[in-house]
Amino acid sequence: MFEENKFTNLSAVSILYVEDDLETREELQFILEHYVAKLYIAKNGREGLALYREHQPDIVVTDIQMPEMNGLSMAADIRSINPEQAIVIISAYNDVEYLFRALELGIQHYITKPVSIDRLLNNLSGITERKQLTEDLNVAKQRLELAVECGGLGVWDLDLIRNTCWRSLGHDQIFGYEVSPGEWNKVIAMRHIIPDDQDKFSQAYNEALDTGKLLLECRIIHPDQSIHWISVRGRVIYNEVAQPIRILGTVMDTTEQQNRKQKAKEHLDQLAHVTRLGLMGEMSSGIAHEVNQPLTAIATYAQVSLNLIKKETPDLVKLAEVAAKTQEQALRAGQIIHRMKEFCKSKSQQRSATDINELINQSVKFCADQLKQNSIGITLKLQDKLPFIPVDHIQIEQVLINLIRNAMDAILSMPEKKKGEISIQSYLTPNHEIQVSVKDNGPGIQEDQQFKILMPFHTTKAEGMGMGLSISRSLIEAHDGTLSFNSELGKGCIFYFTLPI
Repeated sequence: MFEENKFTNLSAVSILYVEDDLETREELQFILEHYVAKLYIAKNGREGLALYREHQPDIVVTDIQMPEMNGLSMAADIRSINPEQAIVIISAYNDVEYLFRALELGIQHYITKPVSIDRLLNNLSGITERKQLTEDLNVAKQRLELAVECGGLGVWDLDLIRNTCWRSLGHDQIFGYEVSPGEWNKVIAMRHIIPDDQDKFSQAYNEALDTGKLLLECRIIHPDQSIHWISVRGRVIYNEVAQPIRILGTVMDTTEQQNRKQKAKEHLDQLAHVTRLGLMGEMSSGIAHEVNQPLTAIATYAQVSLNLIKKETPDLVKLAEVAAKTQEQALRAGQIIHRMKEFCKSKSQQRSATDINELINQSVKFCADQLKQNSIGITLKLQDKLPFIPVDHIQIEQVLINLIRNAMDAILSMPEKKKGEISIQSYLTPNHEIQVSVKDNGPGIQEDQQFKILMPFHTTKAEGMGMGLSISRSLIEAHDGTLSFNSELGKGCIFYFTLPI
């Protein structure tokens, strides 16, 4: 009689059944008790209302014609208590008036007698399923609202056809409003963006219509004139003919993150400056020798000039040649000093389009004297016509000099004497990044040291601070690049970094 695998979703349901006819009541009671978790029985509307107030069942099943209080009157009172209460009407009358009164109360389940058990159970199962779906949706909505609130997000939905935008309260609060400012659309949003970032906003919006994704970091002005950073993410919705009709998205205030990022950058700049000064100190003897060469030449040419002038008939052609050579050496000394001055600047430079090969050549010049003194050869394999990259050229030059000096130190640390060789290579990767590698034929890095080598304050040198490689990696990462290495004991090491174009 009972189908065990059907209507299983009723097993956790409580039902109030109101019926004045004993035979019908006992028949349905016997069936319902098998399927539902809890069944409350009442003989009339007044008893039913009292049981409802006491137990608040999931579903009410009631006859219409009953003494004292009929089913529709009871249903009206129940709906005044809980407007969402699920109610099923059972009646011997297939009367249009009763049906309309039930519909007026929002009751959509109306079954005529004699009652089909399958139809009744199907109705009860469908009500339970829809109620569970509604509860699941409400739970999902609550979880989403909690996630949005805890994540500090504002949610928005831009209708591209009507040029209107629905948004959450969190969205308006991020834009500086405690209450909704009213109408909102793309043009109004643009007015809140600082002038310097409005082109960025337009570009991101137009790209979103092409790619389907909106990604934007920009600054906005609050009504109190304070400036805030925001991060906007969105997804474009298309219709059946691939026309964009809506953009759904979120917005987050990232002012604190941007401030922390700026402070971290300033801290990195300070550390980088300290290590640059340390590099200059370590290279002072080589730099002094490099500066001394043009100064010695200037002194020599000056003496020759004086000797030529003292003659009764000075050779003006020869004197002009010597003066030109003097000027050449003076310019050379000036360039060396200017290069040193630029390298030691404390403030970070603005990023500008830079030729990486030119930076490599300048860095090699800085180290040329020490390379020569230690008989270390250097080979450059630089790819021609590489695209320029937006970098702080002083910081990238610092990384290059540090890697070259580390390669020199590795070669000089070898007990056996062999010809030291350093190779520097630059090329464009398949991922459209520029990669630079500095390779040496030194002893390599011990395996137990490899995972520590890029950590702050770790050094393999007797007098090292252990900051050079750590800061170099931080400088490269600040340029959205990566720095890594490969090493083979007895054969040497290769450090390489990549920078985006």
